[in-house]
Order: sequence, then C-alpha cells, then structure tokens
Amino acid sequence: MKYSFEMIAVAILAAFFPLATHAARGDVLVSTNFDSAPFQAGQTINGRGGFLVSPGVPSAMMITTSNAFDGGQALEAIGSQLTGPSIFYQTAATTDPNYDAIANGNPIITLEVHARLDGPSTDTGNGTADDIASVNLDALLSDNSYFSTYLSSNGQAYGYVNQNYVFSGAAALGQYHDLKLVLDFNQRASTFIVDGNVLGTEPFDSTIQSSVLVNADMSLNSLILPAQYTGTFDDFSVTATPEPSAGAILVMAGLILVLMRAKPRTGPLLE
Repeated sequence: MKYSFEMIAVAILAAFFPLATHAARGDVLVSTNFDSAPFQAGQTINGRGGFLVSPGVPSAMMITTSNAFDGGQALEAIGSQLTGPSIFYQTAATTDPNYDAIANGNPIITLEVHARLDGPSTDTGNGTADDIASVNLDALLSDNSYFSTYLSSNGQAYGYVNQNYVFSGAAALGQYHDLKLVLDFNQRASTFIVDGNVLGTEPFDSTIQSSVLVNADMSLNSLILPAQYTGTFDDFSVTATPEPSAGAILVMAGLILVLMRAKPRTGPLLE
C-alpha cells in the first residue's frame, strides 16, 4: 500500500498533538466529588481534604448521601445552622490555594461546581431585591477582590463582582446547575457560566490588581429565615491553565512548516 505525503503528514501531526497539548494542561489546585476518604457521610467537611468551614460553624457544612449529583456523597450546607448578624446569615466551605496565576505561567483560573438551592421562591418580580438566599461559587484574591457565580432564591443565577451584580439568567430552584467562574489574568476579565451558557464577561476594573487566588469556596447565604434553605454541592474543582492551546498551536505550526519544506517535488526533472 502506498502512502501519500498528506497521509504521512496527518499521521505525524496526530502523533505529536497529544505531546503538544500535554504541556498546556496547567495545575489542578482542587478536585473532589466528596465520595471517598477523607470525606465521611454524617461528618463535617471542616478540617478534611483541605477545607475549613469559615465563616460559620462546622455543623453547617456536612457530607451527605442525599441529593448527590453523581456518586454517593455530596456536600450539604444546612440553613438552620447558619450564623451571623440578624440581616445576613452565612456559611462557607473554604479552600486556600494561595496561587499566583501569573507567576506560575497559568493565567486562567477556573472554578466549577454542581450546586442546587432548595427552599421557597422569593421571586415577587422585583429583580435583585428578591435575592434573599443563595448558594455561591466564590473566589477571593489577595487584594480582596471578590467574584461569584451563584444561584438565588428568586430563580435567577448571577455573576457578581465586588458588591456589584454584573449578569443574570434564569436558574430554577430545587435542581442542580453547573456553575463556573473563569478568571483570566492576562485578558483581565471574569466570565460567569451557568449550565454551559455564558452569562457574560466583565473586564477587571482598576481596583483589581492581584493575580493571587487566596480563597475558593462554596457558600450558602441568607438575609432572612435561613432555616428554610439548604444548599448542596458536588464535583468541586479549581484549575489553572495557560492561554488556550498556545503551546499546541506553536508546535503544530512548526511541524506543518517542516513538512511543507520536506514535501517531495512532483514536477518534471530538469535535464
């Protein structure tokens, strides 16, 4: 069987592509589905797997076998255990990556979790004024810049930056949603994604100067009647990656150039 130049080129590129992309995978800072040790059903997450319950009491964040998105266990935030002043109750399972995205050469940090909020709807048609309780995927930088993608009791999902609502979209209570928060420190922008749909991308303002992710957490907040709400989280991850496929593009372009130069001539021979 004869092999054309094009067939050989495709085979070589296919062989080298995994090598080109391998170097661009970045760092996995956190990744868990809460199904195995050190997580135990009926026990707090506090002090296990690098998580602390802060703010809040350890009994507010428990490993459960109820309502897991997949596998056998999930993390449950229990509204009746929330603490705080009378106008704001909160608990959070927090990790502390202390990761400098720029210094490590991985300028894109992505937080993701499957989350659900169970409890009564607070939607009265008044928009953010009806945002009473929420489950949140949060990121805090070393300069105290704060970002969140979250589900609200008013049936909306929000993108939130430094005390400002920036984007929203419908997200029903009582079911899981895939929450994602992408911080791009090269492009200086944050992107908020729910169930694969981009709510929007917000440029960093001048107050956001840090590229160090200090905290990544899952939280349950409520302004009133916190005991009516429960939050559940599963498949939590925090990853840091280079710009998409930059290394792969360079390697592939170089290979194509080499192959083009090496392609045999097919024209007539000169006498």
